[in-house]
Parts: sequence; C-alpha cells; structure tokens
Amino acid sequence: MGGVGQKALLTVGGEPVALRSARALLGAASVRGLVVVARGEDRVALAEALAPVAARVLAWADGGVERVDSVRSGVAAAPADAALLLVHDAARCLVRAEQVEAVIEAARQHGAALLATRVRDTIKRAGDGAKVAATLPRAELWAAATPQAARAAPLRAALARAAAEGFVPTDDAALLERYGGVDAVWLVEGDDHNLKLTSPADVIAAEVLLARRDTGRADEPRPPSPSAQRASATTTMNDLDRLRVGLGYDVHRLAPGRRCVLGGVELDHPRGPEGHSDGDAVLHALIDALTGAAGLDDVGSLFPDDDPRYAGADSARLVEAVMERVRAAGFRVVNVDAVLIGDEPKLRQHRAAMRARIAELLGVDATRVNIKGKTTERLGSLAGGAGIAVHATCLLVRA
Repeated sequence: MGGVGQKALLTVGGEPVALRSARALLGAASVRGLVVVARGEDRVALAEALAPVAARVLAWADGGVERVDSVRSGVAAAPADAALLLVHDAARCLVRAEQVEAVIEAARQHGAALLATRVRDTIKRAGDGAKVAATLPRAELWAAATPQAARAAPLRAALARAAAEGFVPTDDAALLERYGGVDAVWLVEGDDHNLKLTSPADVIAAEVLLARRDTGRADEPRPPSPSAQRASATTTMNDLDRLRVGLGYDVHRLAPGRRCVLGGVELDHPRGPEGHSDGDAVLHALIDALTGAAGLDDVGSLFPDDDPRYAGADSARLVEAVMERVRAAGFRVVNVDAVLIGDEPKLRQHRAAMRARIAELLGVDATRVNIKGKTTERLGSLAGGAGIAVHATCLLVRA
C-alpha cells in the first residue's frame, strides 16, 4: 500500500476495512463468530475498529510470518467443536454475505470450497527467464479469492502436516488439494467486486464499486460478446464519472506578531501568515480544492476578505462549513495532498499533527491526507521566509 499503514485499518465508504469484512462474514446465517488474527501492535487499533461487532469476536490470535502461519494460529484459537472453518482476507472488504454462505454450503457438501473468478486473460507460463514455456488453457483457469472454507478436522490435519514438511502454500485451499481428507475442493463463482486491497488504486476502485452498490445497481453478468464488452466499458466510464478532482492554491506573507497557524495547527514561530482570517494558507488552499472538485464557489466568494464576520476567523471552522456543502452536494473525500512552499517555518516535526487535524476536519483516516514541505532554494518573492505558498489537490467520490 505504499507505506500508508495496516490495510485493515483503512477506511472505505467511511468505515474501516476490517469492519466491512466482519459485517459481511457475520451476515451469513451459518457463521457463529470470528477469530481475528493480527500482529500484536495492531490489536488495539483493530479492536477499536471492530467495536460494533465485538460481541461476535470469539478469540484473538497472533499473526505469523507467512499466511499459513497466521491461518494455523487462527485455527488453533477457534472453538474445538466448530464443524467448518472459514478463512477470509480482511482486505477483501466488498465480499457479500450471500457469497460467504454459498462457500459454506459448498464446503458442507464437498469438504472444502473457495470463492473464485474465471480468468479472462490468456495466461502464459514462463520458462527460462522471460521465455514463454506454455500457454495455459484459459477455460480451465480460475483466480482464487476468499473466503475459503473447509471441514475443521481435515484442515487442522493438513496444517499440521504442512508444518512438519515445511510446505508454504499461497492459499488455504492448496492444503486440502495437497493432503486430501475431503471429497473435493469446490469452486464457487464470485465476481470482480470482491477485489483485494493491495495498492492505493484499489482503495479508489473499492470506493467506486461501493458507491455503485449503494445506489442499488445490481452486479452485471460477464459480457458475452464484443458489443456487450463495449457497453461494459461505457458503464465503467460512468462509474469513473463519480470521481472529481480539485486544485487549490493560496499564498500569504509572513508577518511579525501574527499567530502561525498552518493545517489547523498552531506552530511556535515568531511570524505568522498575514490575512483577514487566521491566514491558514494550507486550509485555504484545501478549501479551494474541495470546492473546485464539488463545483462550489471558491474560498474568496464563500468567505470574503472584506466581510467583518470573518476577521480573525479560525480557518478550521471554515473547512467544516465547506465540508457541509461538499456532503450536501453528494460527495465524500477520498484523499487530499498539499505542498507547502517556503523557507520558514520548518514543517518536519509538525506534519503528523497537521495530517491528523486535517483528517479530523474532513472525516477521513489520516492515511488519506498528505503534507509535503519544499524550500524556495532562495529564489523568488518567498525566499528567506518572506511568505508561504500552498498547492493542494483532492479527490472526491459521489456518495
């Protein structure tokens, strides 16, 4: 995820990824409860994220180096009388309860099952370096996803044998494929909405898919013909039309005796941005980015600098007022990014506090807010700490 933190703690559609996955699992009638497998340093944050379903969490288990180690730990913590065990990646937060139930039912019948999608691309197997060794028959290929379910006894036995032999599978179904103990490992066809959050782009895609689901648009069948594929491409463009990008800019002179407020945080500095309000150039640029993306009036039109009501105004309050308009226009924030240009003040030790404050004002996770500082290299009118300029961008999605 490019260093943005624990995927399960990111937010999609205003809700933690882990909680979305948990709700989907618990929405299946056959699921008794959850075992949460996590690193120790993530437990407090995950417990907070899963607070709405805490009563259904049966146990916690420690994550391991490899996936199979984590699964083994979770299975060991599961109730001994469980007839079936289900493994799911928290990062697949768009799975639906009916898909979970379908996998469970298939595991009841065959011994093991997994959610999967048919492969649409032609797959090549490489031999020496990048040399193609074979073209695999596409009709036989499926892309494995989760949840994956199995009868408890054979899964426990397969995990023990894998540990003894040092076998490290990339998914749970491979254990039963290798060691048996079930009638079959059954494929349950899923859909492309059950994507795994792997990169920041996947988070944006999940937001779009979730918005589409929230509007009641049913999943479309896989296109059977070139004309249907073209129609599907048009649908994708309509989905992308829900996204809006905004650009903001502001510049302020730094003056003695002024409070130095940037990004909603007061800095200990002898000079601060001059302006009608508190002069917070970061929040002003951010307001322009937000209003630009949402198609609203800019900061100067909304909060004129000749209006006495805004004299010395706290720019954080202005952002809150703008966010009310953004939400009323039907949008929510996906992420924001800002670049501060100036030789003073130094921002390194304040970036985390600024990100946290802006995230609070926008109602998003701090991982969706980025702040960067750049010096002037002693060039131009801002050189030597004369002033500070800010460029800001934001991405909105129609809620």
